[in-house]
Amino acid sequence: MKNLKYGILTFTVFACSTYAEDIVWNSSFYGSYFDYSGSVVKDDGYTGGIYGYVGIGLEHSIEGEIDYTKINYLGSGSLKQWDFTLLYTNYSLQGSKIRIGGHYISSDDRATDGGVVLYGGYEQTVDKTYDWGVDGALSYYDNYSIEKTYMRTVTRGKRSWTYYTTASVNGLYVFQVSPKLGITVPSTQIGDIYLETRGYYIGLSDDVGFGQHFFSVEQNISVKYNEFSIDMYGWIGEQEFAVKKYGFAVYNLSEKYRYGFGASVRYNVSDNSFVSAGIRKENFKEIDNPSSADTTTLFAFGGITF
Repeated sequence: MKNLKYGILTFTVFACSTYAEDIVWNSSFYGSYFDYSGSVVKDDGYTGGIYGYVGIGLEHSIEGEIDYTKINYLGSGSLKQWDFTLLYTNYSLQGSKIRIGGHYISSDDRATDGGVVLYGGYEQTVDKTYDWGVDGALSYYDNYSIEKTYMRTVTRGKRSWTYYTTASVNGLYVFQVSPKLGITVPSTQIGDIYLETRGYYIGLSDDVGFGQHFFSVEQNISVKYNEFSIDMYGWIGEQEFAVKKYGFAVYNLSEKYRYGFGASVRYNVSDNSFVSAGIRKENFKEIDNPSSADTTTLFAFGGITF
């Protein structure tokens, strides 16, 4: 088993052009390699995909992404998965963003194959000094099968009997709500600082191994100074089947995540190009694994706009 999960040299190429003066097109291509430490199931794998953006004037944008992921199991075998994401954002109301989107999963993992995620969110900026918002997601995994044991007690006079029956329940719903508050501190000695605190509540329709209710809190810090920007984040609590990054990242395996943190540095080489590198780590629990597992990601990527 390898000890480190590497996301190595994710290279992103942005192509941007305009049509009819008010439509902007942008696309990116990327890939990463990763490894697991402490897992009793997974060894390593990779992800690749394509992202597209269309900005229509100053009031609308449409984003889409197609991802392919392969995870190699310990010993033999693998999981292959395609993810399809579409997100629409409306900026018509002054200082606000309204988002709606969806995510579809096609996977070798039978339990979550065909999974659908509906996403929505609202964000409001106040006086360019702080912003607040709330995001929500509803996930449904039609093929998820859960075995449940029911107990029934029958009483006849002074005697009673207890019966146990087992039945399968098909279909798993996951509801998530995530409020956030951001504060901007401009022109400090170290540059412009942005602080964002985000909370997560995740509720499952059934217990699939780790309970039904999960709470966590996340803190993000961004510092921009001239051509450099530094981003740091950390979260703690419990998450299962989480939906992040406005619906573009969906955790669809039966694992309970317990904390994560990371940092990255970005340098703008020119007005239309940049390079970035960073590290992130997450800890999670697997079903039937008495120990916890870690994923550590080292990543670097570059981008160009033309």
